[in-house]
Amino acid sequence: MEIPIHKYGNLTGTLRAQTNGIVSSKKSQEKQDSNTFPGDSATLSFDAKLLTARASVARVAFEAGEKAAGEPTEEMLLTAGKEQALEFMQFPAELTPMNTANHIVGGITGYIYNAFRLNNPQAIKEDLAEFQKAVLEGFEEGLQELRKPLTDETTLNFVILEDIREIEQIVRKQLPISFEQVEGQFEA
Repeated sequence: MEIPIHKYGNLTGTLRAQTNGIVSSKKSQEKQDSNTFPGDSATLSFDAKLLTARASVARVAFEAGEKAAGEPTEEMLLTAGKEQALEFMQFPAELTPMNTANHIVGGITGYIYNAFRLNNPQAIKEDLAEFQKAVLEGFEEGLQELRKPLTDETTLNFVILEDIREIEQIVRKQLPISFEQVEGQFEA
């Protein structure tokens, strides 16, 4: 998943978010003054690395959700509203921990839930409970993978780990409430 960077210093390009952590940027324009920016992950700005980490948390959540939904086809995901759900990543300044968590919950109970229903038209209330459990387990596993490369005791890693923890707490609090709302769509 690539995330455009709009106004973060002199960096112009995209950041790639992957479940295995922070990766390098693709630089599309060289800085013109004496402080050149080589474009590798070691020289990304603090803010850019933080935004990449937040986007990686969202990506982990969405991948876990899509897997829990029975790995619907891309066409089903698009029909369910995937593109609209991921639009928030086009605006990196909005990737605060709270906004990221809200978008994760909205994406899981929105397009991913809709894809689950499309992929499982005969689903019953118990299937929803299994889906919710699988989403949370997949999210936890993905977060563990994201945390693995963040073992160095640097300020950046501490901030990223704190953001991940904050996002995780918000998602864990809000997701069950949102799932209670969609349970009403099932007949007993």
